[in-house]
Amino acid sequence: MTTIEPDMEHRGSPVARGLQRPRTATRTREPRRALNIALPLAFGVFGFGLRLLAGGLSNDHFMHMAWAQQLLFGELPGRDFIDPGMPLTFGLSAAAQALLPGPFAEVVLTAAMMGLAAGVTYAVAADLSASRLAGAFAALLEIALMPRLYNYPKILLPPVALLALGFYARRPATSRLAILAATTVIAFLFRHDHGIYAALGITTGLLVIHLTDWRSLLRALSSYGALSIVLLLPYLGFVQWAGGVAEHFREGVEFSKSDEHQLFVSPPELPYLEGAEHREWTRDDAAVLLFYAAHALAIASIGVLLFRWRQQSRARLAVGAASAAMLVGYIAVILRHPIVARVPDLGALFAITGAWTVSELVRLISADIAFTGAPLGSRIQLGRQARWVRAAVIGAVTGAAVTAVLFSAWKLGNVGEQIDKTDVLRGVRKAEENLADMVRRGTIWPWEDFWPTSGVMPDAIRYLNACTAPSDEVLVTWNAPEYYFFARRKFGSGLALFLPPRAFTTARDQQRMLSRLRHQHVPVVMINESRREEFSRAYPLIEAYLQTFYEPIGQFTIYDGSRISIAVRHDERAAGSWGGEGWPCGFDARRAH
Repeated sequence: MTTIEPDMEHRGSPVARGLQRPRTATRTREPRRALNIALPLAFGVFGFGLRLLAGGLSNDHFMHMAWAQQLLFGELPGRDFIDPGMPLTFGLSAAAQALLPGPFAEVVLTAAMMGLAAGVTYAVAADLSASRLAGAFAALLEIALMPRLYNYPKILLPPVALLALGFYARRPATSRLAILAATTVIAFLFRHDHGIYAALGITTGLLVIHLTDWRSLLRALSSYGALSIVLLLPYLGFVQWAGGVAEHFREGVEFSKSDEHQLFVSPPELPYLEGAEHREWTRDDAAVLLFYAAHALAIASIGVLLFRWRQQSRARLAVGAASAAMLVGYIAVILRHPIVARVPDLGALFAITGAWTVSELVRLISADIAFTGAPLGSRIQLGRQARWVRAAVIGAVTGAAVTAVLFSAWKLGNVGEQIDKTDVLRGVRKAEENLADMVRRGTIWPWEDFWPTSGVMPDAIRYLNACTAPSDEVLVTWNAPEYYFFARRKFGSGLALFLPPRAFTTARDQQRMLSRLRHQHVPVVMINESRREEFSRAYPLIEAYLQTFYEPIGQFTIYDGSRISIAVRHDERAAGSWGGEGWPCGFDARRAH
């Protein structure tokens, strides 16, 4: 891990000595190096262990897992199914499923990524603030927010980009620019907009590093851009072969339309202030407070950057500016409804930028204030008084803000409940039993304890698995990709989840889905009757196809009260029946008319 040298002019300040690393003597260099390795590792292991033992996968997680399963069935993104731009995310999930089928492997993968993010966050925050205490604060804050496991790229990629930028800032070189380019491309492959956030932060950092030399700035930016394009060319070549680069990015835009309704049209209000009946501080209150804290932090970090421009080392300024820029990008795009779920996605950038900003505020108020035009004695006295008054005021405000943020993070992340889930407080043996039980439940089909929604797993999952062939496709007409994963079947039409009323509703998209359906063997369709009107308005061509070729043979109710019809293609010949309802079973594509 590389180290940013403390600012020379502040080494004598008592508070600065507490925040900055002491100068390493020869006899203490090795223990300090060991500590610089041990602490990130410790936070990484702690973050991994907590998320692993707490377990749990949200329903949105199974979108990625349905795509991963489609890969394992031999289908290719772009050619056989729609990939909105997340190849590495579901590619890693597919690798985990290939090694150990079932949701437990996904928990291990994503918990490990969250643990890695905690370790890297500590390393970046400690280097940026020159304080192990600030690094620990950042790592613990990130962990406490408990972001959803499938969002690990949002947590991991920013600190990795900042770590690579700090590595370059200490000794600019083309080889280190290549590392920055590789980091950007990897972020792009996890999800395309993550590449944009990484490029935003890295470009900001390069501007700061080379600001006084325009030739070196242009050379660094052009080299960084060229290297990124070169590294991205193999992927773009595959995309062009599979379905076309233009079509791929158009589908990404279509997919993003499903989130348009989640953007803020007005600032959120604290439920706590709505009335006398809301006098308990809830997770919603904590999320709203952190929402405003993130905006305030973005402004404060820019202010610190400007005020400390001449006192900071250029390397630290570059990383701090990059962190602030990416935080602003996250606030503008990622921070949306539902706020309780989205605020934790800012975890790493919020923690790193916060640790840097707070440490710089402490250094600022601890610096000696020079007074001129007064006798020496009174000048010293006034200097002391002014310094401590200023320290008391700003320190009190900063301390109150940090306390509120930590309390809200603990509340929002349900940290006490999550720790209780691990069974660690009941003893090591109980925690081991919990892990062993999780392994059993997450590796032996049907994995029903991992069913993401409330209530028990529907019998329809077992029906699909028992009565369709592994080579068959099935179709679910609402946003429920977990049905494909738990039934262990491919999704038909090339679309893993229908997203009315906006996404993939064009005649072009529907015609392409119909083309795929006509070439696939889709004996069974699950139709959400409670939302059928919305579906038929958004996808009239698909609705007409279902009405023409499928007829209902049974019905069941899901967790939210929606009525689901099981529809079978009318020209299918079943070999038998399944369950007490006698649902037709055993469809063979060779027997279909």
